[in-house]
Amino acid sequence: MISRGELIKKYNVTLDTLRYYEKKKLLIPEHTDLESKKRYYSDTQLHFFYLIQCLKASGLSTKETTEFLKLKEEGPLNSSTKNFLLDRMTVLEEQVKSIHGYLNILNSIVETIDAENNLLEKPVIKTLKKRNIIPLKLDMSLDQFSQKKVMEVESPHLYRQLLNISAFSFSFKNNKLWVDDYILFPVKNTKDAESSTIPEGKYFCAQFKANMKNETDLLKTIEENIIHELSILKEQGLEQDGPVYLISISSIITSKSNKDWIFEIQIPIK
Repeated sequence: MISRGELIKKYNVTLDTLRYYEKKKLLIPEHTDLESKKRYYSDTQLHFFYLIQCLKASGLSTKETTEFLKLKEEGPLNSSTKNFLLDRMTVLEEQVKSIHGYLNILNSIVETIDAENNLLEKPVIKTLKKRNIIPLKLDMSLDQFSQKKVMEVESPHLYRQLLNISAFSFSFKNNKLWVDDYILFPVKNTKDAESSTIPEGKYFCAQFKANMKNETDLLKTIEENIIHELSILKEQGLEQDGPVYLISISSIITSKSNKDWIFEIQIPIK
């Protein structure tokens, strides 16, 4: 048994709400002390109270909750009531997706703050897990590359969330740096997009800042940094074991400034 006062304190419900439930004969106390007039609820009633709270939290008004519970007590629920609840479930599922989106945004902001405050001053070797990706073939030299061309090759049917991380993979051909793939790290794959993976393993990683406003300067900075890190890789006697990946740590929402966009070079090593 739990007293009305304990119920109010434990579940953050108002006295007026409990009085309303009692008036509507939804939740009548199991026992009332004749002397103190204190009301007490049984464990079974607590489960029922929790059901009421869940229905209200799902978006049902107090009136709708009352009507539903009365129907439930009277007998088997009909198909219209079932469809009503299914519609509420659909609304809640959409709300959950929105909440996950908000969490992703906040998480991305936190990660960007960490990256800005702890920008790698020197390259480090990281062990990275396997990552699912959707590669969109570009195969163009860096001086031919532009954001417009990248977006032109993106599948219009591709399922993307606002903050899906994107990246690029690079290789050298004919003494030029080439963009091989525009990569998406999908939350969910679609039938229109064939997924691949970036393998688990050790990566030689370095970070740098670049100005996103000026594309010419941006591409020059990217090329200079990749070439520089590859030279350090050789100086340390390490062997490259796959394409160079350029990961964008910043995003439009989370970056402090377009002039301080943070990138990370990830080079797989043997």
